[in-house]
Amino acid sequence: MKYFFLLYCLLLQLTTKAQTLFSYKDSIHRYVIGIPEKWKYWKKNDSTHINLLVYDMEKNPTNDFADNFNITIFHHPNINVDSALYILASLTAHSRLSMLDTGSYMVDGKRMLWFDDVHIGPKAQDTLCASDFIVYNDSKVYIITCTTTPQRFATSRDLFHRVAQSFKVSLPPAYESLKIDFPTDVTWKIQSETDDSTTHAMQLLPIDESAEQWTRCINLVTIKQKVQQKIEQTILSYKTQVKESYPDAHFTVLSKGGNWGLFKVETNHPKPEASLFYVLQTDASMHTISITFPKPTLSDDLLDKWTKIFRNGKLVME
Repeated sequence: MKYFFLLYCLLLQLTTKAQTLFSYKDSIHRYVIGIPEKWKYWKKNDSTHINLLVYDMEKNPTNDFADNFNITIFHHPNINVDSALYILASLTAHSRLSMLDTGSYMVDGKRMLWFDDVHIGPKAQDTLCASDFIVYNDSKVYIITCTTTPQRFATSRDLFHRVAQSFKVSLPPAYESLKIDFPTDVTWKIQSETDDSTTHAMQLLPIDESAEQWTRCINLVTIKQKVQQKIEQTILSYKTQVKESYPDAHFTVLSKGGNWGLFKVETNHPKPEASLFYVLQTDASMHTISITFPKPTLSDDLLDKWTKIFRNGKLVME
């Protein structure tokens, strides 16, 4: 009766030599980059090209210049990373005082070119140091510009280069996910997970329980394409499948709408298990989430509690 599966984790933790990076994922522009711990970021929606701003606010207790980086993206077909570097170097030449170093990395199979320089700041009175990194992918130029003061550049440069090498493009296309706010009185762990181009599935258990000994089990399955049949047919398909696997099970439809349905499955054979299922069909996906308890029936209190939790789920793109 236990299925498998749940939830996409957007904030992965990457351990670096001196500082922890947390991965920031942009599903629209299809990139991920590590942001240093305790740095603050702002998503730019009012600019044509600058996509993300990230600042180390802890180093800015007064009005001192804060270490920062930004990501700029612009569409430029029919060039390569070498041409993109030449264009960037040419556009920034008027404010450059000196070129400190240049080089390249291979990051996730992509060539990343970079240069360190000293330049005049936007106010034409500050001298700043920067590390610029360029990646070209799918007719887009991605520029990561990391900036600090000359006094801090010797210590900040290593972090800048490690941040840049966490940058990855060509992420899989975003897909629709059903986000659920689970009760905070239980700490959940991911027991198992599978993800491919057609299906994402995950199973959750309380952190101190196992697949052999558990008191509740949550499963989510997302089919990454529109299901053509109506919700009534989907529920009937589940009923048929349950009856084939567990002939003695009680299948009860609790409520349904135009594109969703709630039903429970209760059985005492071969062992007591009772589950509440919520199915949601959209124009992009079909989501099924369930919670199972090792008992023959579900109480009204449990049904009310988990019905509200499931129905309050939010659709997001990941």
